[in-house]
Amino acid sequence: LAVGTAALSSALATFTRTRPRISLEEARFTTTGFVVDGSHACHALGLEYTPVARYLPGVVASYRRAGKRFQN
Repeated sequence: LAVGTAALSSALATFTRTRPRISLEEARFTTTGFVVDGSHACHALGLEYTPVARYLPGVVASYRRAGKRFQN
């Protein structure tokens, strides 16, 4: 449905010389999505990903402390 709508929208936009409401590329993205893989960056740059669980408790504690400053 999304790709069909995008095709019609793109065809109409050609005649009206406006941007389509949804382009074919946007419609394809909504149906297939994308996958991000950082393995090349890890290898080329020597990066090492850190699990979010390592820093999340500190971030939550920081937000809690900041929130207390605004409570009356």
